[in-house]
Amino acid sequence: MPRPLDFFLWLDGSPARYWILAWSLFALLFLAAVLPSVAGTSWRRWNSPGAYAGLTLLTLLGFRWPGIAQNFELQNPDESQLIAGALTLAHYGYYSGVVDCGSSGPLDIFPLVLPKLMGSPLDYIATRAVGLLLLWGSCVFAWLTLLRVVGDRPGRLLVMPMVCVIAFTHHADFVQYSSEQAPIFFCALAIWLALGAFSPAGRVISRWRLALAGGTLSLLPLAKLQATPFGLCAGLCILAWIFRQEKTPWRTRFADAGWLVGGTVAALLLVGAAVVHGGGVADFYQTFWLANLHYAQSRDYAWSEFGGEIGFLIHLVWGFGHYFIPALVLVGLGLCAWPRLPHALRRFAVFGALLFLTGFFVVVAPGRGFQHYLQFFIFPTTLFLGFIYGGLATGASRPLFAGLWLALAVLVGVGPQVWFRTHDDNPYHGYLQQARARAISPVAQQILSYARPGDTLTVWGWMPTFHVQTQLPQGTRDAHAERQISPNELQPYFRERYFSELEKNQPALFVDAVGDNNFGYHNRTENSHETIARLGDFIRTHYVLVADFDSSRIYLRKDRWAELHP
Repeated sequence: MPRPLDFFLWLDGSPARYWILAWSLFALLFLAAVLPSVAGTSWRRWNSPGAYAGLTLLTLLGFRWPGIAQNFELQNPDESQLIAGALTLAHYGYYSGVVDCGSSGPLDIFPLVLPKLMGSPLDYIATRAVGLLLLWGSCVFAWLTLLRVVGDRPGRLLVMPMVCVIAFTHHADFVQYSSEQAPIFFCALAIWLALGAFSPAGRVISRWRLALAGGTLSLLPLAKLQATPFGLCAGLCILAWIFRQEKTPWRTRFADAGWLVGGTVAALLLVGAAVVHGGGVADFYQTFWLANLHYAQSRDYAWSEFGGEIGFLIHLVWGFGHYFIPALVLVGLGLCAWPRLPHALRRFAVFGALLFLTGFFVVVAPGRGFQHYLQFFIFPTTLFLGFIYGGLATGASRPLFAGLWLALAVLVGVGPQVWFRTHDDNPYHGYLQQARARAISPVAQQILSYARPGDTLTVWGWMPTFHVQTQLPQGTRDAHAERQISPNELQPYFRERYFSELEKNQPALFVDAVGDNNFGYHNRTENSHETIARLGDFIRTHYVLVADFDSSRIYLRKDRWAELHP
């Protein structure tokens, strides 16, 4: 019986097969966007909202699967750190006290537990598939939000640039699972919930949706603290809409606002209760809030340099300029046409503009040149342009003019991306067999030769990929030791926590991953575990060196060594 892998191996064997399938799916999706209301029962069944959403997912997968199938770390160890955290979360069944995601939020790893619960290894393939599902969900909620404001056909067309930039990319930081994908999804979900709580006339018709929107927005900091401004912007705009309801008693307006605020407070109280129950209040404050605050304050470039830095980042990400520069052109043209917007839709356009500006702030705020931050531009830009051009099409005096506005948005937003995508091969295509062979490194194979079910692993250095390759959860709550090795304001706290957890848990395996072939730290004289007397003494006392190769040293706990060598 044919297996799914056989199909992908067949596609991987010929560029023509890959491109024909991908572009065929894209053509079907474009037709489904252009012709959603064609008469005929059979057509409507084929082009139903559910079918359109499914076709969007297939299009994303049709272009992106070669990158997803590379079952090894591409370039950014943050992905491996998040997977290691998810493995540890699944192992213990709770987060507090056993996992620390660093500058990422705790909610980033919860979606990754899903493949584990379904019986799949939590490897790079499963993780990137989850990331693509989150991005697909963001596209769907962007479309549903636009559908509610400007209609189905304009909504489908105006979300196409977002679908293209997500589908066409092969930049490693976008292909990998990153800490941006979950907060983008939660933001898209919250805005869809919030806008659905209002009637077309601007009156609240669903307080439950307001409460759910408030609760979802309040969780954005826990997905990534950097995304907090999106929650503040959206929450304040929703409050403004609530209090601007015409012919509505003030008592009713305050009650509606209470549901939004109540949902926010309820979600935060649940999170607070979970932290208190886990006994990690002080640690949560130190390692999440305080550590992120120090991280935000230590900028690599000044606020005045943000324009040049954003331009540099866009230049580094393959194809992103063919999405972002046309989007800026559309923003400029749309603002020139602002007087033509129907008054009833201007509040949505203002909301989109505030989200768009917030996206700039969110990318710039950390003051670091990390390309994966650019993902925060995509969703707010989609809504802003969707509200403007959808509003212009809705308010056009003739159907021809409405079609011209939509055609302008699609040609400028999609055309350059399609042209650029057709002029470059996917660098991951044709390497599926080699990627499968690289899934487990020789170091990981050696670790597994000593591991038993239920064992944990601690890695000194910056190689969380060993957790992914071995599927072993963390022996301490840190997937790597960057904060214990590199100088920082909280280094004494992180070292003390690391030592106490290592002494308490005594993982079966300890790996010193400081060496030339590893990420981050290469000099054993300066950064190995022996350079810290307390750690070096502990390892010498409780562990035996069983292997030293490929720049890594593997240690096995002495009682386990004694069992193997009685």
